[in-house]
Amino acid sequence: MSAASVDICSLNASDSEAVYAVSTLLFISELDLFHLSYRQWFGKDIPEERMEGFFVNYMFRGIVPFWVTDLVRKAQDKLRHGEFDPADYGVQAPKLTLQNVAKCIAATAAIAVLGLLYTYMLIFAEM
Repeated sequence: MSAASVDICSLNASDSEAVYAVSTLLFISELDLFHLSYRQWFGKDIPEERMEGFFVNYMFRGIVPFWVTDLVRKAQDKLRHGEFDPADYGVQAPKLTLQNVAKCIAATAAIAVLGLLYTYMLIFAEM
């Protein structure tokens, strides 16, 4: 599922899809979105061991805590009105530099090579 395939403004989008889409638009992980949401709702950070339970419930059961849903719904509203800005959430979009592009190309090439090696091993393991 890509962020582009999820209509983030749709009220019919599942909470999990909306969490994924907003985290993608903010250039952060879903776990980081949980931490950001908690910090905005409660005004303090949550210990990692406490967050783990909430995040496991989200990953395996699709249960999104109310404080995450609140941030996601507000982000959807801002997006609907053309007011969405990652900076409002303390997040900066990654800068497009030659070094970052080179890292992406190298990572993509490494994944492709590993995929080819895996395929090669599967083909010759059957012989």
